[in-house]
Amino acid sequence: MIDLPANPWRDLPHTPPYVLAVDRRAVDVFNSDAPDPVRLRVETCPEPFFGPLDAPIVVLLLNPGVSDDDRYDDGLHAIVRGDEVSDGHFYLTGKNDWWSKLVRALSRERPDVDVSRRVLSVEFIAYRSKSFGCGHLRLASQDYSFALVRDAIGRKAAIVIVRGARYWFGAVPELHGYENLIGIVNPQSASLSRRNLKADGFDRLIAALDR
Repeated sequence: MIDLPANPWRDLPHTPPYVLAVDRRAVDVFNSDAPDPVRLRVETCPEPFFGPLDAPIVVLLLNPGVSDDDRYDDGLHAIVRGDEVSDGHFYLTGKNDWWSKLVRALSRERPDVDVSRRVLSVEFIAYRSKSFGCGHLRLASQDYSFALVRDAIGRKAAIVIVRGARYWFGAVPELHGYENLIGIVNPQSASLSRRNLKADGFDRLIAALDR
C-alpha cells in the first residue's frame, strides 16, 4: 500500500469544458492541431477510474470512447467528482453492454459474488476521443491514475492490461515482472474469460474474487 496523492478529479468543473485546470494547457495544445479522431473531447465528462480503490481485480484501459449519439449515463459527472459515492463500479452497477461482456464469465463462475464491488478500472487518459492517439501526452491528472496502479501492485491485486500495454509499462515500470499481472489474448474481444486470458489468468481472477 502507498499513500495516494489527493484526488484531482474532485475539482472537475461542473460545466464544459470538462477539463481539470492542471491539465488545461496540455490538452489545449494537443487539441490545437490534433486530427478529429484523436482530439480529446472535453465537452463531455471524462472517466479517469471507477470502482473501489481497494478492489482485488484491476483493469487497465487506454481512454474512454465517444458515444455515437453524444449521450452518456446519468450521474456520471457526480461519480467522477466524488459528489456521489457508489459501493461498486459505475458501469457494472448499471446496464452497460461493453462492461457486462467484459465480466460475464466471472459473474457466471461466481454468481454469488457482486463483481461490481471487486473491480477497479483505470484509464491511461481520462478524456474521451474517437480513436486513441495521445500516447505521448503527459497530464498532471495521470499521476493519480499511476498511483492507483502502484497501490494495486503494493496490495498484490490481480491486474489485467486490457488495452495499451506498452503505454502502461512505460508509465508504471513496476508492472514489468509483477507476479500477479495477467495477460490477455485478444484485447479487442473485451472479455475476461478463460479463453481470452493467458495461462492460468482466469483461475487467478476467480481466486481474487474469492478473497
